[in-house]
Amino acid sequence: RKMSDMPLSSKLSGAAAEMVRGRVQSKLEDYLTSATDTVLCDYVMVMLGNNKTREQVAGDLEAFLGESVALEFTSWLWLLLADVEKRESGPPSVSSAVIKPVSRVRSRSPA
Repeated sequence: RKMSDMPLSSKLSGAAAEMVRGRVQSKLEDYLTSATDTVLCDYVMVMLGNNKTREQVAGDLEAFLGESVALEFTSWLWLLLADVEKRESGPPSVSSAVIKPVSRVRSRSPA
């Protein structure tokens, strides 16, 4: 199978998934000026989570975007995801490391 036929991993970290979601929503708004909600973006993210191939995603989006725009959008999306996956799988760098504070639940003792 060609690379474009293969589904991309849905194992994006929370930060990467949120970045992808934001970029997808913004790109969809470029194509659909009336896209004020996130339903189509959510649909795209679900398809990615279900490991649909590029061709399957394009086919499912044709009803919303038309054939040529759906193909253009999925080409853009696969480039974005390939870039994100390349960054995610590379060695961690100091600048990309995020240290999350440990949140502790404090128990309240009766006074």
